[in-house]
Amino acid sequence: TASAQPPANQYGWRKKNVTATFSGTDAMSGGVTCDPQVVLSGEGTGQSASGRCYDAAGQQSNLATVTGINIDKTNPTAAITTPTNGATYKPNQAVKASYSCSDTLSGILTCTGTLANGQRIVTSKAVRNAKFTVTATDRAGNTQKVTNTYTVN
Repeated sequence: TASAQPPANQYGWRKKNVTATFSGTDAMSGGVTCDPQVVLSGEGTGQSASGRCYDAAGQQSNLATVTGINIDKTNPTAAITTPTNGATYKPNQAVKASYSCSDTLSGILTCTGTLANGQRIVTSKAVRNAKFTVTATDRAGNTQKVTNTYTVN
């Protein structure tokens, strides 16, 4: 048999290297040895690893394969358009939150900001170094957080 560790998450992705191991039994001659483990470290979808086991008489098993291994170790990207980092806004100025998130491999699971995209940012009172944060999470569980600061005066 072939197995892979760590297991995939609920979306079928792993964010770390995957180790495939091979195991077998033989009731007749015993002394089973198997091919060494295989470490899959590259990112991608639909990866697989195969190996065999051998009994004490030198006979080999059928090829055992673990398939469908998806690895994404790269953080998604998050970008804030508004509020602009370091910007100064006037009191009661109409400023709407604008941001985006992307991921080229497993895809974006969540993209959340301090306020919802398109919602008006509160500029009714003076504030220095206000923070606006966006967090992107991909389907593999990788995250990126980006924060812009702005002033209202």
